Amino acid sequence: MNPVTAAVVFIMIWWLTLFTVLPWGVRRTEDPEEGHDRGAPAR
Repeated sequence: MNPVTAAVVFIMIWWLTLFTVLPWGVRRTEDPEEGHDRGAPAR
C-alpha cells in the first residue's frame, strides 16, 4: 500500500469514527415545547 492510499484510508476511518462518536451523550427533551423539534437536544 503506498503512502497516499494509507493516508486516504486513515482519514476516512478517522472521519467515520468522529461522526459515529459525536452524538454520544446528547440527550433530547422528553416533553418539547410547542413549536420545537422533537429531535432537538436539550440544553
